[in-house]
Amino acid sequence: MNGFSATEAGRPARARELMASADTNDRRIGRNPGPERAWARGVLALAEGKAREAEPSLREAADVDPCAICALPDLARAYEAERKPEAAVVAYERYLTTPWFWRYEVDASELGWALKRLAELYDARGESGKASAVRARLVQLWRWADPELQPVVAAARARVPG
Repeated sequence: MNGFSATEAGRPARARELMASADTNDRRIGRNPGPERAWARGVLALAEGKAREAEPSLREAADVDPCAICALPDLARAYEAERKPEAAVVAYERYLTTPWFWRYEVDASELGWALKRLAELYDARGESGKASAVRARLVQLWRWADPELQPVVAAARARVPG
């Protein structure tokens, strides 16, 4: 969602080139790149398997970006990559509970996957009630999803009681 399509397309080297070019342009015109650049740095580091490097940039983006929820799923993934499941749960919960007028933009690509991962993290903590509630929400959200997602829906549905 952050427009860093080269990273999302599995081309981190190209993404790094684009970011270096943007940094050069920003220096030339005296512009402060702000939280979106921190977000891009974090996403790029995460794509390159550098979760420890990604976390501070993504934390900065999550804390200061005008979009209150945009960077949170990426931050949660960084925490997971660093084997910090408690911090990942907090980031996913913050993403799911923070009111945001334009959340449909982020939710379009992140909500289902965030629900799936949060349910799995709750299971790992032994919180089956919370996991079931989150899975029920996922089943409701993706009940009419594309055929490729139906196995995920079926697996979630099978773990929701009653």
